[in-house]
Amino acid sequence: MADDADQSIRLPETLQVRLDAAGVTDQASLEAALNADPELKHDFVAFLAQNQSAVAQVMMQQWLAQFAAAPDQSALAQFWQQVPLDMEDAFLATVEQAIAELQQSGEEEAAQVVEGLRVRLDGLNQVRVQQSEIAARVTQWAENLATTSDADVALVWNDIPLDLEDDVVDLVEQQAAAMEQAGATDAAARLYARVASMRQAQLTRSEPVNQPPLVRALLAFLQAESADMAEQVYTREQELLRSDQAQHMLDELAAQATSDLQAAFRERGDLLRILRGPASPGDAPAQQA
Repeated sequence: MADDADQSIRLPETLQVRLDAAGVTDQASLEAALNADPELKHDFVAFLAQNQSAVAQVMMQQWLAQFAAAPDQSALAQFWQQVPLDMEDAFLATVEQAIAELQQSGEEEAAQVVEGLRVRLDGLNQVRVQQSEIAARVTQWAENLATTSDADVALVWNDIPLDLEDDVVDLVEQQAAAMEQAGATDAAARLYARVASMRQAQLTRSEPVNQPPLVRALLAFLQAESADMAEQVYTREQELLRSDQAQHMLDELAAQATSDLQAAFRERGDLLRILRGPASPGDAPAQQA
């Protein structure tokens, strides 16, 4: 790889002294120091602006070193996330230039480095294809959520992988903001309402983690896919689910459930009653609608 590119930028002595006095030793401490001192931040940003070419060169060499050290496809994907979109082509050109320079050297060690760079370049191209496909899917899901009928929103939402939900919702929210700026207030309000309902769905799904142990156990018992799996939950959570309180709460849920859920809730309530054994005093059967 090119040896003539500096790996650091020489700061003015006065600016370096101020950074040292602020305790800057790494990226985290630099950000903290700049946030704490607006004047220092102004001077530092001004220096970078005046030395954009040098900054870009150093960044490219740092990225090239990280790229060359990436051990696998997963590491390449993580690495690629840190390269800004507007600098992707420039970085790929830097890799190709490094390969060309190494090939011209004719050294055996250089040939091994070239092979490693080419393998990683092939892997990176695969990552880019995968990310492009994911981006297209996110865009399509967002479009579907924005245009589908209210009755079909849940169908679209349930098809989105959990790890992509935030990306999709963010994109829908951006579409709503664009509509609002364009003056389409009614359409924007409709999309904002959908965003709110999707955020609520995410929150509701995560709420059991913050619920009391008995509530979590009851939810697991209710949500088990079959009676056999519900029995496994009971065995695991028997200390909680064999209580009168658990039975009472489940019977209350059955009584308050919507018509499409009442039968399933009552069936699960009856199963809990059987698993608990003979009813305790005051243990009433589920109420009828």
